[in-house]
Amino acid sequence: MRLRGDYLAIVTLGFGEIIRLMADNLADITNGPRGLNEVAYPRLGESERLPEGVFSSGNSSGGRQLRHLVVLLGIILMAGILLLVGNLERSRVGRAWVAIRDDEDAAEVMGVNNVSGSSYGRS
Repeated sequence: MRLRGDYLAIVTLGFGEIIRLMADNLADITNGPRGLNEVAYPRLGESERLPEGVFSSGNSSGGRQLRHLVVLLGIILMAGILLLVGNLERSRVGRAWVAIRDDEDAAEVMGVNNVSGSSYGRS
């Protein structure tokens, strides 16, 4: 199904609405509109001092403040992903993706193959 422009937007909105209604009406699986409220903490790093692990709700105090380390790790991970995506967008493949996004027909005329999945162009 190759949709463009307004039709793609309408189908995307419809699909999102279908997923929302399914999540609301499948109360046995998703707990309906209340959501998944009893998801357990991951039980990592269990010890005698921390019987429920380092991510439990009762582990909010301590010397190293593991929660701060997790936030720092998340920030470092996001920065790495942003660098990776930026480098990908400036590469040959990324420029082809941008050309296809902007105008599919003009990209095809310029030699970007936008049908077979290869965006290196024709040789």
